[in-house]
Amino acid sequence: MANKTQSNKQRAKQLMQRLESHPGMLERMESILDLAESDGIGSFDEVEERLVEEVRRLGGETLESWLERREQAVGEATREEVPGTQQREKKR
Repeated sequence: MANKTQSNKQRAKQLMQRLESHPGMLERMESILDLAESDGIGSFDEVEERLVEEVRRLGGETLESWLERREQAVGEATREEVPGTQQREKKR
């Protein structure tokens, strides 16, 4: 049991380190935990609706983060293959 507790603490520490580089995901996880730990915030349906919205936001932020890393990796690979290649910034 003590070994599992130590393992959980290590996992939590590693997770926090990773979430520090994804502030949007950290915010979503906090909101989800707030929902899980709250008692008097409304009916089951209200909590479910808020949870679904938070999970959607988390999914969107996760995909955006993945896409940014993917675009960066493709750009780096292209520059390595063809020196002097410049990557254009996507208009947002």
